[in-house]
Amino acid sequence: MLVVFSISSQSRADLLTLGLAVTNVLTGLVWLSIRPKSITPVEPQGVECQVIYSHLPESVVSEILWVWESLSAVTCCKSLVIVYDCQCIVQIGVAAKSLNIDEPFAVDAAKLMQGSLYQGVLKSGAQSYLANLSLYPGRSELPFLPSNTQVSK
Repeated sequence: MLVVFSISSQSRADLLTLGLAVTNVLTGLVWLSIRPKSITPVEPQGVECQVIYSHLPESVVSEILWVWESLSAVTCCKSLVIVYDCQCIVQIGVAAKSLNIDEPFAVDAAKLMQGSLYQGVLKSGAQSYLANLSLYPGRSELPFLPSNTQVSK
């Protein structure tokens, strides 16, 4: 004996609507239970520096200084390093201390360009965002940044 149940289109629509409503309620409950971790800004431990490549035209220097002032005013950016054509042209903001007290740790552009961070960006052609430098295995390639860079308390 074969019994065939015929479900009307209205019944199918009712079941679909009920399923979507339950999904929405459960999604809302999950969103309520997720609390983002609050991050407090960290003051970098290092020395203030302003090293600018001496062979740059004055107009370029003024533009770079304007960019730095803008970045530091509207973001939490505390350090800026620009490497161009195998040369560090700008190191400004807070830098790690070198072995000489109160001297900034100089950027070794050649060594930086040989590292996995630079090579990965060069190979992919895309920018690389380091969400937490303390967890990044290539952090030793950036010794010129303050020791507590991107570390939350």
